[in-house]
Amino acid sequence: MNIKGLDKNLKGRGGFQFEIGGVYDTGAKDDELRLCSDTVFHYCKSFQAVHEHYNCKNSDNRYCEIEVLGAEITDGTKYGSNKIRIIREIVGDELNALKGLINGNTGLFNSGSENS
Repeated sequence: MNIKGLDKNLKGRGGFQFEIGGVYDTGAKDDELRLCSDTVFHYCKSFQAVHEHYNCKNSDNRYCEIEVLGAEITDGTKYGSNKIRIIREIVGDELNALKGLINGNTGLFNSGSENS
């Protein structure tokens, strides 16, 4: 799953406004893509990696599943594409499962049962 972290208003760190269902294109050509630049929209393939950029302990942060529609680049943890679509917001039990807050776990990213 491709996951994009956003603030409470569905804005990225650069202030770019997103909405559920929207398609976004930076206009950059495939050979111009660079991470940490405005040539790509950033996302991660694991929730733990997203947590490094959008702390999941901050209840104001929101997380969305995205579809990659353009070229993709990566450094192994962070990914970027020049064209994406915001599919849906990840909420409720699914979000808690990604955080590891299931089976009685109270700490982030636990995989055991009844951890505290």
